[in-house]
Amino acid sequence: MALDSEAYPGGSGDALFVTAENVTNIAAALGYHDHANRRINVCSNCRFAATYIVNIYIFEWARGIEERYDDMNTSRFLSKWRRCRLVLFAMAAICAAFCVPAAKAIAIGVDLGSTGIVNSSRTVDLLAPNVQFQGQNIVFDFSFQNGEFIRQFTATKFFQMDAFFRINNAPLPPLNFTGSGYLTDNLGGQLGPAVSLQAFPVTDLVNEVGVDFLLRPLNSDAVPADVYGIHLDLTLPNSPSFGFGDGPPGGVTFDGNVFGIGPVVPRDIVPDTGSTLLLLSLGSLIPVVARMRLARAG
Repeated sequence: MALDSEAYPGGSGDALFVTAENVTNIAAALGYHDHANRRINVCSNCRFAATYIVNIYIFEWARGIEERYDDMNTSRFLSKWRRCRLVLFAMAAICAAFCVPAAKAIAIGVDLGSTGIVNSSRTVDLLAPNVQFQGQNIVFDFSFQNGEFIRQFTATKFFQMDAFFRINNAPLPPLNFTGSGYLTDNLGGQLGPAVSLQAFPVTDLVNEVGVDFLLRPLNSDAVPADVYGIHLDLTLPNSPSFGFGDGPPGGVTFDGNVFGIGPVVPRDIVPDTGSTLLLLSLGSLIPVVARMRLARAG
């Protein structure tokens, strides 16, 4: 039987072989000196029995040390594993809270047409992307082309966007679309509060051939304000057989009591409250003056 001399007493640097000749030294080192001597010195024929007994003692002693060492290492390992597991759990929670995959963003260019002041609405073509309905969340970023923008004046009391997207003939009942949107500045930042999307199906009495996405009211927090785009967060229905498709272009309509399409546009337009009051005052004075003249003539 060979034992490591550094792990057990009585070693000299090399592997230690427990035999009858060195049993006494080993037993003495382990505290079994008297007991071992009694067994070894009974007679020469008992050497084998003594060697066997001492080997049993040494083996049990070594196994006890090994078990205590293994238990200690196992405890340390489990303690480290528990700490690592807590760290991994915390990292997963952080990732779940802050690393949520963003919805796919799709840029849609919009040409606003001629510049100037608009007192009612402006409708332009809208080339919708080819997107299938798989219940996914997507983002439509409407961006105005050729350096144009929409200016909301102080006199702009309401403003809205109505975008028509064609659908490749989805059978009724109508599909369900949900979402929200807001105005964006020249850097893509949010202007004003987000508003809930209103979706209105367009049908031919058999199929849904399109959908109107209405966002209203779309107002900036401060006026005058220059709007360079509209951000639309959209949740699509789960109907993979249908989508917006590649058909003829749809359209987008911008409605408001008054707004401008820049860059050739006034800096601001304010409600003409002073002139209106003056005209009302003059209108109310005319009948009074007429009655006074009639009284004097009579």
